[in-house]
Amino acid sequence: MKFLSLTQTLGSLLACTVLNLNSAPSFGAEPWDGGERALGSASVQAAEAEAEQVQAETPKYYSIISPHLNMGPEPPELRCMRDLWIPHSGIEGMPKDLNRTEEQARALAERVVELARSGMDFKQLVRQYSGAKSARFGGSMGVFPPGMLQESVEDFLFSAELGEVSPVFDDLSEGFHILQRVEARAACRVIQIQGVEQEQAEFARKLLQQLSEGADFAALAREHSADSRTAALGGAWRIYERGTQDRLVKAAAFDNSLGEVSLLKGASSYYIVKRVEIDSVDPSVAEENFIRLRSIFLSWDGAASGLIPNPRTIEECEILADELLRRITEGEDMGELARQFNDDPTGREREGDLGWLHRRQPKLPAWMNKSFQLRVGELAQPIPLKGGWIILRREG
Repeated sequence: MKFLSLTQTLGSLLACTVLNLNSAPSFGAEPWDGGERALGSASVQAAEAEAEQVQAETPKYYSIISPHLNMGPEPPELRCMRDLWIPHSGIEGMPKDLNRTEEQARALAERVVELARSGMDFKQLVRQYSGAKSARFGGSMGVFPPGMLQESVEDFLFSAELGEVSPVFDDLSEGFHILQRVEARAACRVIQIQGVEQEQAEFARKLLQQLSEGADFAALAREHSADSRTAALGGAWRIYERGTQDRLVKAAAFDNSLGEVSLLKGASSYYIVKRVEIDSVDPSVAEENFIRLRSIFLSWDGAASGLIPNPRTIEECEILADELLRRITEGEDMGELARQFNDDPTGREREGDLGWLHRRQPKLPAWMNKSFQLRVGELAQPIPLKGGWIILRREG
């Protein structure tokens, strides 16, 4: 499928492969060490091979380049969908026992749309009819911020009501796709029970009985939950973003209806899970999958296509990166320095602001994924790329 979309700016930067530079200087403890200066070529090759494999398996509902940047003051709204894929025998690599023609596949897809819109459970339809590996998990494709999806898919997902089923898409990959918008986020309170298994089960039944008689879930969590951190918050466990393979508590948070309580058995604990309104729990328990970055990219005479060319040598580029890092650390305005020095084609006018980035943004390289480890306001060590060096700071 082809659902993903990156900005032209990110498209340029993401094309830069990390260099194998093992002798770069240290800047002390304050800036975060991106860890890429010592990345060997074998590691780079493995990472590139993995990225190529992921891309090969990625549906066409992802778009590769888009002018969209999420530049608002707060992270953008997320949307989530299920995907039901109906293949046919004309697709290369299909099992030999699949004897469905393209015309039959289209007819089946149209019939599935009718069934879904008549009220049949879409998740069950996915498990029954979808040829994708995601069918095992109900076809969930995880969450998407604006700008990641092919236009036709994005238009559907960001205008659809919850539960709405799309028409048949025949241009996302070989075969036919049907999408459904589902909830992107869910919150739950949990009482975790530990101890001897038989005692756990008996105590869990006792608490369930109290809850059925009207006991307050948060009060019971404060008194009995084995997880002290969430117990102090009345059992507020997590505000989740739906993933592609959710299990145990996270799966229950989405499968339960609001107010519903369920009992789960884990490897060493029992969990009593209650789905609750998102705004009823402490926001500190929300998954943090967005960051906002500011960057200064410095190119050298060999810069990747799409970057502002520069006559600097690699060594001069590294020296300038170190100097700018020092100036930022000493208090100079990074945005103003980006206006002066950034070789990202559009980055100067944005003062290096890359906007909000999500962990699921397509093709994020290792060096950018590691920026999720930064604290707000923290600088990364200059990171070597194929076309130059980049300085990053987390802004939000």
